[in-house]
Amino acid sequence: MSLSDLSALRSQSRSFVASSNTTNSAMLQQARHILRYLAGQPEATLTLGKRPERRLEAFVDAGDEATVNSWSPTSSSTLAVQSNSGILVQSN
Repeated sequence: MSLSDLSALRSQSRSFVASSNTTNSAMLQQARHILRYLAGQPEATLTLGKRPERRLEAFVDAGDEATVNSWSPTSSSTLAVQSNSGILVQSN
């Protein structure tokens, strides 16, 4: 991922992370966007959000499985998991 790609992803995600009324559909769409940028980068981690209590964190493990987690003041959840089979699922 280039620095300009990362910068664009961070700027696009700021309003998403700050929004408290984001729908599950919008969160899953954002998760797909993040995973597309992290594809093929084993052990990559990307954290988005200005405040630690409200953020998205995406990571790819050594087995090329990508996970996107969401944290807010009242909850945390796994938004999406993508394995090397390309399957993307939403879970709570």
